[in-house]
Amino acid sequence: MNQPISRPIRDYCLGIYDGPHATPKESDDGPVFLGIKNITDEGRLDFSEIRHVSEAEYPKMDAAGGS
Repeated sequence: MNQPISRPIRDYCLGIYDGPHATPKESDDGPVFLGIKNITDEGRLDFSEIRHVSEAEYPKMDAAGGS
């Protein structure tokens, strides 16, 4: 069985943003929205249940700040 390869998070995303502290409206497509439930107890990302936010909702999260 193949072991997962650990890589820096920058290899997987363009940015990490602090959301608007309210659950954004879900969309069928658009930027991926990950929440605390997507982090395992071992500190790994779990992509088994991802959500998307609309393109209209995304700028609100980007404006909230992040890096």
